[in-house]
Amino acid sequence: MTNGTLFSRHDNNVVPKNGERHPRSRQLYRTAVVKRQNGRTAKEPVITGQRSRSPKVRASALWQQHGFRPGRSTTTCNLVFSNFVFDSFKKRSQVDVVYTDLAKAFDTVNHSVLLRILETSGFGEPLLSWFGSFLVNRLQWVKLFGIKSNIFSSTSGVPQGGHLSPILFLLFVNSVRNALPLCKLLCFADDMKLFMEINSAADCENLQSSLDCFVSWCLKIGLKVNASKCRVMTFTRSRSTILFDYNISGLTIEHVDSLIGLGFKLSSTLSPSPHIAMITSRAFKVLGFIMRLSKDFKLSKSLKSLYCALVRPILEYESVVWDPYTVSDINQLERVQLRFLRFCCFVLGIPHLAHDYTNIANVLGLPTLAERRRTLNLKFIRGLITNHIDSPCLLSKINFKVPSHISRSHVTFLIPTANTNYLQNEPLRRIMSLANEDPSFDDNLF
Repeated sequence: MTNGTLFSRHDNNVVPKNGERHPRSRQLYRTAVVKRQNGRTAKEPVITGQRSRSPKVRASALWQQHGFRPGRSTTTCNLVFSNFVFDSFKKRSQVDVVYTDLAKAFDTVNHSVLLRILETSGFGEPLLSWFGSFLVNRLQWVKLFGIKSNIFSSTSGVPQGGHLSPILFLLFVNSVRNALPLCKLLCFADDMKLFMEINSAADCENLQSSLDCFVSWCLKIGLKVNASKCRVMTFTRSRSTILFDYNISGLTIEHVDSLIGLGFKLSSTLSPSPHIAMITSRAFKVLGFIMRLSKDFKLSKSLKSLYCALVRPILEYESVVWDPYTVSDINQLERVQLRFLRFCCFVLGIPHLAHDYTNIANVLGLPTLAERRRTLNLKFIRGLITNHIDSPCLLSKINFKVPSHISRSHVTFLIPTANTNYLQNEPLRRIMSLANEDPSFDDNLF
């Protein structure tokens, strides 16, 4: 470390992208670093320098980036986007979104460009030399099915799985905000979406212009946009939709009615029903697998552990974003847990009334999924207020009630009025309403 060198060789494993054991094409594989001790050693001084000795770097961080940042997640990213779409619905406008795809983003990072960005961001010696040692003339090999390839030199990219790689990549793409003055941007690592509120054809042309600027920015820093994997989606509740053919270098981008963005299945109206149908189907498949393997189990703790580890997370991932308000959607989710409770009654021999599984739920200590979603909503807004969740955009939408005179009302938040059901159940409004209904929410809040 004293002479500015840290890293020399790295061991990479090949991992299927979609979790398949035998994908048919080599494009479905990615490399992941499995040995990175020196990277962990250097991570602490890098972070310390970023937080204390380099305020310029901290101030220049891309606020639209939700990946690899403490206090942020796919939930905060999707909530910010949902809030923008609901605000547009109130104005009876539509929102056009371009979901971009960068081809091998982590593997094609230009080392010289990255080091220049680090220098302009406020990094000095010896950090720059350490980063240069980490990136340039890196020797590595690939191991697949226990067989190692010949050693070769890596000419570009940051190692996926490395401790320093997320920080370096975020700084590498940090300048994207300067290339998009007309449209909105949200990022989760290399997943970037460009969107605008559309009221006329001129707005569509502005979004197309922003997309052209985005492509030019990618070429400037050495990244490539995979146009065949990009998608366009329109969010609206109006019958009259403004249609526009967005393109990248003359290639028209496919327009879709729904897609999965960061784990959440999006529909054109932001209805949670398609997402709920998807996750319940997935949860039933996993539950069926568990039931087939554990039919001879006699310990309730083992059955509960399997359910809580493998099934319930599927039904609760990002639930703050899509928490349902219709009885049909709520019951569809509860069906999964009721099926598990019925299976436990059969396996453990616990008596119960017909279609009443309250007894076994109490024995296993399983609250209803609706009760858990309510708890997660309250936990989220409490974390947002106490700065455990880092999202200034969402925090600015929280309305604290400051009474002008003494009254008997002691609610914490001022709930904006809504004249439709879908606006009444907009995520942030729903969360604030649940907090007002909880008498213990204010305890130890500040």
